[in-house]
Amino acid sequence: MFDDYLRRELKVGFEQADAGQLEPWDMEATLQEAHRRHAVSKP
Repeated sequence: MFDDYLRRELKVGFEQADAGQLEPWDMEATLQEAHRRHAVSKP
């Protein structure tokens, strides 16, 4: 299931990059979002 999600998200990212829709990657914001999602998904 995670593999499918990852593939879909990467596909979107590659399509955006190919179309020139690039922006700087905010690593701190990305990590905060990952931590938030992880905390929400815990039973």
